[in-house]
Amino acid sequence: LVQTDAGNTDADKVDAADEDQAIIAQDTEAEADTETDTEAEADTETDTEDVAEEAEPVAEEPASEPVPAVPLEATREAIKFVDVPDDYWAKPYIDALSERKVIDGIGPEKFEPDAPVNRAQLASAISQAFPLEDRESAIAFSDLEIDYWATDAIDKTVKGGYMNGFPDKSFQPTLPVPRVQVLTALITGLNNNFVGDAAQVLDRYQDTDQVPEWALSKMAAATQSNIVVNYPNLDTLNPNQPATRAEVAAMIYQTLVAQGRIEPIAGDYVVQP
Repeated sequence: LVQTDAGNTDADKVDAADEDQAIIAQDTEAEADTETDTEAEADTETDTEDVAEEAEPVAEEPASEPVPAVPLEATREAIKFVDVPDDYWAKPYIDALSERKVIDGIGPEKFEPDAPVNRAQLASAISQAFPLEDRESAIAFSDLEIDYWATDAIDKTVKGGYMNGFPDKSFQPTLPVPRVQVLTALITGLNNNFVGDAAQVLDRYQDTDQVPEWALSKMAAATQSNIVVNYPNLDTLNPNQPATRAEVAAMIYQTLVAQGRIEPIAGDYVVQP
């Protein structure tokens, strides 16, 4: 049977109207709740973004199929440095980098292997050894002239993220470089983010207490990557001692080995992790 409105009383009509208004009110409240929920979700997303910006960066997983490294081939005969005898501990590294035009001598015949390396010389060697992508902004250093012999190499090395200047916007190109800063620059180029207990890795050294706090994880990463070269004592890091030209040559060579761009050389002073 079909019931029509004609059979409804006035009271029934009032009740029906009240029910309609109640339904409308419920719908309105539901819409308001939905808008409130949407705003809450938006606030949650904003809070999440704020936390992500403040959180420490997480090391990315290595690519499953890494891009093959480009070998660094010899392009000339090694320079016969008169002050690097055949039995000198770093001669194999010096000759190999000389053949690849990564390093040059002091004048035509001398290398001065035991002399401290300065910041300009380190920047020059890094720019010759490694492909440098622009990862940082260029800096107009107050103490570098455009025609200074290493200005271009310094610019590339700084933009590549290997080296930095000083707070006063100077680079101090002739300043000797401590070993800890050499290793920090090289491990930065390897993009090797250390994960683990740095103190445990560095416990092998007798002078770990001399490593600056800011460099602990970098030194642990350098040790694990086989780029630390300690001559004459494997167990002594000497982090704050100026690096010699021979030591820098050996460490750059080991970094190239870690990149898979050059064959390893058998030696007694490469620290094994």
